Amino acid sequence: MTKKRTPHPLLRAWQDFSPADFPRLLAGDQQLIARGSRVLDYRSYDAFVKSSDFGGESTNFHLSLLPQPFIGNLTRASVFLLFLNPGFSPGDYYALQHSPTYAAAIMRNLAQKNGADAYPFFFLDPQFAWTAGGRWWQTKFRSIAGELANRNGCSLQKALEHISRHIACLEMYPYHSQSFREPKVELASKKLICQYVKDVLVPRALGDDAMIVAARRAAHWQLPLSHKNIIQLSTGEARGAHMTMNTSSGRAILQKLQELW
Repeated sequence: MTKKRTPHPLLRAWQDFSPADFPRLLAGDQQLIARGSRVLDYRSYDAFVKSSDFGGESTNFHLSLLPQPFIGNLTRASVFLLFLNPGFSPGDYYALQHSPTYAAAIMRNLAQKNGADAYPFFFLDPQFAWTAGGRWWQTKFRSIAGELANRNGCSLQKALEHISRHIACLEMYPYHSQSFREPKVELASKKLICQYVKDVLVPRALGDDAMIVAARRAAHWQLPLSHKNIIQLSTGEARGAHMTMNTSSGRAILQKLQELW
């Protein structure tokens, strides 16, 4: 009998996460709410747009939105993008409140029950192209998808479907904010995601089984300094998270995805 593999603590923690509890915090992150000025907790789109926070610039975390520690299927993906935290648009409240299908996709992703989905990286799913995340990610991958489509004689959407199966994104902090400011408290969510990179992704990269692209705060991920499968973006590239054919990271991702075609 094959012994069932124990999930990494990162995966167990998010599988145990309860979306019904507000504010929506991972266990171990509760100290974040001790600093009231650092968090926002609006329970609906209407409540947010009627608030004084609507239209403003804020570094506060939106703790009524579902956290987003990762996107994609971590077991099946081969290219891993390391970012800082998910961004924010007022439309994030609207999409979560008014699209049960979208909310369900986020929850499958959190529980990592998305392996059989056509688009494990759910923001590349055409049905979510209207969301803020869908627009952002499809723009980021458009150059790579276009090149894949040309090389393989397929549609752009078929190329995006291929990308969705083989790419995952990990966020150092899982909570949405319009701009970012480092929390003054140590969060369990950050510790778990960094440990996953160290325990799982780095060995996979060193063993030629994966590629890691540190798009934001590369030094904070504590990656090996030099390896062909570990790319740390320059300050200029990292600021816009560019992944085009004009960048070395974009070309490296394209090559890996083509090998997996």
